[in-house]
Amino acid sequence: MEKRFKLKDTLNSPAVSTEIHPNVDAASIKNFSFPNNTTIVTITKMSGVTVIVDGENVILPDYYKVEGRINERTGIGFDGPAEYYIGFELCLPNEWNERFYFEGGGGSDGIIPPRIGIRKVGKVPALSRGFATVATDGGHQGNTDCKFGYDQQARIDYGYNAINQVTITAKSIVKNYYGKPPKYSYFMGASNGGRQALAMAQRFPGYFDGIISGAPALNLTNAAIAEMWANQIFAKISKKDENDRPLIYTAFSEADMKLVSDTILKQFDSADGLEDGIILDMNAARKFDPSTLPRKTKNLPGLTDEQINALKLLFDGPKDSKGNVLYSNWPWDPGILDPEWRSWTLGTEDCPPRNVSLGVESMARVFTTPIPEEYDSSKALEWSLDYDFDTDPSKLILSSSFINNVSTYLEPFRKLGGNLILYHGMADPVFSAYDTINYYDKLIDANGGLKETQKFARLFLVPGMNHVEGGPATDQFDALTAIQEWVEKDKAPTMIVAHGSKDKPFEDISRPLFPYPMQAVYNGRGDTKSAYSFVAKEPVK
Repeated sequence: MEKRFKLKDTLNSPAVSTEIHPNVDAASIKNFSFPNNTTIVTITKMSGVTVIVDGENVILPDYYKVEGRINERTGIGFDGPAEYYIGFELCLPNEWNERFYFEGGGGSDGIIPPRIGIRKVGKVPALSRGFATVATDGGHQGNTDCKFGYDQQARIDYGYNAINQVTITAKSIVKNYYGKPPKYSYFMGASNGGRQALAMAQRFPGYFDGIISGAPALNLTNAAIAEMWANQIFAKISKKDENDRPLIYTAFSEADMKLVSDTILKQFDSADGLEDGIILDMNAARKFDPSTLPRKTKNLPGLTDEQINALKLLFDGPKDSKGNVLYSNWPWDPGILDPEWRSWTLGTEDCPPRNVSLGVESMARVFTTPIPEEYDSSKALEWSLDYDFDTDPSKLILSSSFINNVSTYLEPFRKLGGNLILYHGMADPVFSAYDTINYYDKLIDANGGLKETQKFARLFLVPGMNHVEGGPATDQFDALTAIQEWVEKDKAPTMIVAHGSKDKPFEDISRPLFPYPMQAVYNGRGDTKSAYSFVAKEPVK
């Protein structure tokens, strides 16, 4: 059943101001004066658009879609000159709530993501709430390869400048179109968009009042090292094709990964007071000993010694020959059984792991300086198998300076009244939840302790959730209302209620997400399907 939401239908989100209508005709936007080199390409009236949000069809309110380009130029391409620009799409609702929403990108960018605000918003998109919403392609076009990496300006645009430029332009359009600037501005991003979210807090602290950073690629170049590490580990125990190329998907069968998941569940599922297929005890992921995994025998299923050793190496994280840590370790969460985890790390017979198809391409052409002349995208796997963990990481230093966002200096953002929500799935195969936890722990140290840090920044961990969403988890929740309540009512989130995705194992249950380091524990008497039957407790170290 399709639903049409109006401004009043905001799931108890903060009260909105009087609806603001356009101050000028939409066609006049092309004649606006812009603070940077902006060209408006098209302005389209949109009516009756239907999108799927949290498994339900939602009819969006009427709005104008503005497509534009910033800094069109001729730059350097893979085999000669190439055309570049920062593309964006801005949605301007006919009834505006004086709020601005920026939707972050994903992967290596190159396409404009859904710009209406549908991720982690409950059942009401940001556009349906009355937000003016915008998104960008990150400064290059096409997401099937990373050839934009040959152009240094395109790298910088991808790193942070595209978000910067589009924010400036979009806010200028909003101000002139409605006759006043946004009262509140929000940024929501996950994965690469989560990295962009932190870039805004760290580099441009005055742009956004509230920022949501999900599964952030905050240490992106080093996470790519972990992808090379995984490729080499799995290749060593994989079967080979007729050309002696490793078939990564053969390293572990689905039954093998189910055995690992079941073993973790058997040992730790009850640690939170309830055996329900979700491990809410965050420390369980640190306590698991892979040597307890069943060994394969003549008569019983299990893993081989080399498989167990491979998993241990993988979850310990990449190191150089001297034992220096190159990226974080990983949680042992039963969500590793999910097909999404496999699609990144192992792949299938028909599709290579994205650690190869996306990870290697990004490592070679965007993160590494100079780009290796011998790199051939058709032999991405082979290139990753030759990656030298002693010498090659030093080639990431230049790119890491404008791509990674690991600074804990958020004092300007804090002083300007900014609020930050981070969230991360414990079974994320792309960016380790431990990397985000490590960042938040450093943020605590840099900001006077947990109590002071939680006055402006809070972290929420999602057991079982894979990359951004998915997995055996309650992976759907309304982070947008949470950040609005915090920014506009000074009501910091003490609990976010999450539920399972439609048609997934935990669709009909909810679980609480408590601010780190608190974790959820069953109260022993309430409805086992309800988030309100759980209490927050500090984990035992």
